[in-house]
Amino acid sequence: MHAMQTDTVIFTALGRLLEYPAEDFQESLEEALHCARETSPCVAECIEAFWADAARLSAENARELYTRSFDLAPVCVPYVSVHVFGAESFKRAELMTGLKAAYERAGCDCGSELPDHIASVLQLGPRLEPEEWADLSTLVIAPAADKMHAALEGANSPWRHVMRAVRKAFEVGDATHGE
Repeated sequence: MHAMQTDTVIFTALGRLLEYPAEDFQESLEEALHCARETSPCVAECIEAFWADAARLSAENARELYTRSFDLAPVCVPYVSVHVFGAESFKRAELMTGLKAAYERAGCDCGSELPDHIASVLQLGPRLEPEEWADLSTLVIAPAADKMHAALEGANSPWRHVMRAVRKAFEVGDATHGE
């Protein structure tokens, strides 16, 4: 599979795992695991750990855990720009404006979420021009993923495994794009 196709597939799957769990939560989890096994063993290992924590959860229980992790008095806010620039920052506002334009150019929609929600950004990223995706991932998403992983790890949230998978996917992507 071409590197760009691999990026699109794996980051879309990871993005879906970082969305608020829908009724098809188990199917999304199975899809992500299958995709990772096909494209990246180190990412698959992280998703398998998530699977061990989350596979037995009903969609309702997954939503409750997700809410505790990301929404109400969150352990970890799901907005990448907050982790990089802070909640009240001119740079954050600039990034949000740029992301809105990027969604429009890519023909994507971030739905009811803010443009910098980790799930939306991961699904958008590989659809961007390679240079724009490289800048966004290096300057914003990867540093935010590190901080998000640390926060989720400290809280022992099952989503810590998904954030570790995101970090690994960037490492694999760096190796692939360096060739």
